[in-house]
Amino acid sequence: MYWVNIKELRAKCQKTDYGYDVYPLMFRFIRVISIYFTWLLIQTRCKPNTITIFGVIFGVLSGVMFFCGFVGTALTLVTLAVIADFSDGEVSRFHGTTSKEGTYLDSIHHFVVQPFFIAGIVLWGFESNSNHFFLAAGMVSVINSIILSLAVTSAVDNALLKHLLRYIKNNGNIRKQTEMVASSKSQKQKAKFYRTIPGTVARMMDFPYVIIIMGIGAALMHYGKGSIFTVNGNLLIYVIYMYAFLSASLICVFIWNVVHSRHIEKRLNEIIKTM
Repeated sequence: MYWVNIKELRAKCQKTDYGYDVYPLMFRFIRVISIYFTWLLIQTRCKPNTITIFGVIFGVLSGVMFFCGFVGTALTLVTLAVIADFSDGEVSRFHGTTSKEGTYLDSIHHFVVQPFFIAGIVLWGFESNSNHFFLAAGMVSVINSIILSLAVTSAVDNALLKHLLRYIKNNGNIRKQTEMVASSKSQKQKAKFYRTIPGTVARMMDFPYVIIIMGIGAALMHYGKGSIFTVNGNLLIYVIYMYAFLSASLICVFIWNVVHSRHIEKRLNEIIKTM
């Protein structure tokens, strides 16, 4: 048993390289809740990877429950899936354990949970309003939720290559650059990007914010029937339309960025060979 208080646990498990002010309020709110689940989990023998796997299972089941019409159960399960995504890292930091398997499973969590959840919520919403445009936008959203993660990953890799190339040209020291990428200076540059409008939009389109916003829309539609927010299910419809449009736009931006800079890696290899 670990008799550590919440304040100490928060300081140890929720430290970040660029501060909570970088993240949207929703992120910080989840951290307030997740730390209590983390406290319970560290009292058990549950490993971080096991928590991640359970998060994936909860996320998939939430989509299935939405499709079956069990909205309350679906919202509960997806809430647990989101909390698991935060608690697995906190448990890992508490025990001081990291692994490539954990990073891989965390990526699987994002790739699997969000598409299943969106698909379930769209099919459930379609049964309520029979809006075929909503169904089409929902299916586009499911596909985009997968492609967007791949597009962002490639764009980030491309951005790092640009940064690395610039530094090598100026300093000619690849080892020093590798150290700088992991330094606080690099993290501050990343934080600066997240404070811009594109950075904020990209962050808000990421897991778990999309799930939370759609979940709120579904909850209002189901439990707030007759309110100004849920007449004919309009709130959920608009959320899906907006996600489909913004995710498609971001995918185009990231793909253009990577394709436009396809010479970066080739140029980097040429410079390394001359060193």
